[in-house]
Order: sequence, then C-alpha cells, then structure tokens
Amino acid sequence: MPSVHQSGKTRYTGNITKEGRATLRWILVQCAQRAIQSKGKLRAFYLGLKEKKGHKIAIVATARKLLHIIWAVLVRQEEYRDLRKDLLERKLKKMQKQAAEYDASMDELFSMIENLEEFSDEHSLIIHIF
Repeated sequence: MPSVHQSGKTRYTGNITKEGRATLRWILVQCAQRAIQSKGKLRAFYLGLKEKKGHKIAIVATARKLLHIIWAVLVRQEEYRDLRKDLLERKLKKMQKQAAEYDASMDELFSMIENLEEFSDEHSLIIHIF
C-alpha cells in the first residue's frame, strides 16, 4: 500500500508501506513473478512499468494489481475476465490425474474444498489483508 499524505489540493505519495501481513505480501509477489511469465495484461503492465521504474518496483506493483484482481473476483463472484480457457482445461486435467493417484474424484476434491471453506467460516479464520 503506498503511503499518501494529503492536505487540501496537495498530495504527496510515498513508497509502499509495510502494513499488512508480510507472508501474504511475499506470496503475492511470488504469484506475480509467476504471472509475468505468461502472456497477458499483467505481463504487459509489468513490462511497461519495469522500463520506467525497474524490476523491484514493477513486481510489487504487479502483486498489488493481482491483489485487486483477486478481491474483485471474490467480491463480484464472477469469472476472471482475462481467463485463458486452454490453461484452465490443462490445469483441471492435471488435477484429475493427481486426484486419480489418491483414488479421489474431482467431485470429492471440490467437496473437500467446500468443507474447508465452511470450516473456516464456522471458526472465523479470516485473513486480514490490509
């Protein structure tokens, strides 16, 4: 989160602050590192910013943009606009293959995920992002 100091019409923006969970920030940066390896809007955003500001600033900005995307998808409960269907199908096939190794079907895996979500709701395990 960039720091902002504002008085009237004057606005001063500073460096990113260290607020929030350090582990979550690290995870988001790692996800951003992976996301920029594939074609797409996140990669284009990163490359454009990297030319101006350098890798470190660009990757943190990309991680923050990724967090905004995640938040929007969760709040609006809709599919990611830039979803690549070919990658999704490949990942689902890989998950099915891995599930077969454990004698579990995709339906069982999805029900396990739902049970985890219910468990976290029941026990108020909320990750505080900001």
